[in-house]
Amino acid sequence: MSIAGSGTAMAREIAEIPAVAARQVSLGLAEYRAGGARLRRRAPAVIVTCARGSSDNAAVYLKYLVE
Repeated sequence: MSIAGSGTAMAREIAEIPAVAARQVSLGLAEYRAGGARLRRRAPAVIVTCARGSSDNAAVYLKYLVE
């Protein structure tokens, strides 16, 4: 049985990740590039995130991207 076929809400959300990520990139690419350009111009000494749960995983990924 696939993850999506397990019937749990979490499994359904996991199965949606590839389509959601592709949609976010296609619809938000200009915004992401603009944000990156702003960070490069400002060169902040510190970036602070605050998150919990799966959002914390996203914040850790952002940390790697910024570094």
